[in-house]
Amino acid sequence: MRTGVVLLVYVDDILIMEKPTREAKKHFAELYEIKDLGETRYYLGIEIVKDRKLKTISLSRVKYIKQDVPYRELVGCLMFIATRTRPDIMYAVRGFPAHL
Repeated sequence: MRTGVVLLVYVDDILIMEKPTREAKKHFAELYEIKDLGETRYYLGIEIVKDRKLKTISLSRVKYIKQDVPYRELVGCLMFIATRTRPDIMYAVRGFPAHL
C-alpha cells in the first residue's frame, strides 16, 4: 500500500491528504490548535467531488462561475479562473468583452 502526506496551505487554510492513517493530523493537533471540519467539500472556492467507487477526485468551479453577477464582475471572475485554475480558457476569456 502506498503511503504519503500532501499538505495544501493557503494563509490559514490547510488541507491534509494522507493515506492510510491520520498521523499528520494528530501531529499538527499536538503542536497547534486546529479545527477538523471533516471531509473536504470545498477548498478556496473549488468544489472537491470524491467517487470512492471509481477511486477518482474531481475539482469544479461550476458554482463560482454560475453566480448571478453584473457583467463587469463576470468578466473579472472569468479572468480570475483563467489565470488561476483554467489557463486553457484564457484565449476565449480575453476575447469575451469584445463580443458583447
